[in-house]
Amino acid sequence: MISLLNTRPQPQALTQAIEQACPAQVRVIESPLQKLVPLPLLPENQQQFSWQMADIWVFVSANAVAFFHQALQAQDVSGPPPSVALVAVGQATWQALVD
Repeated sequence: MISLLNTRPQPQALTQAIEQACPAQVRVIESPLQKLVPLPLLPENQQQFSWQMADIWVFVSANAVAFFHQALQAQDVSGPPPSVALVAVGQATWQALVD
């Protein structure tokens, strides 16, 4: 049996995929070495650039979608303006946008 050390910040999805693919051959040890936390939308960034006026919003992870959604809610914004194109890098990111 192979032991695999999974150091991803939120390792559950990768662990589940590995355990489902080869349950008898791999033992996964979850040991996150990072913690993902959202940063606030700083007032000085809002003054330099209005994200509401952007033409395209690009999200590179499901976490980015979740954190940005939290930031929108904090500003009482329900979602992107209709004119904004949404771009997702990867299927999980797209699924987070759809949800």
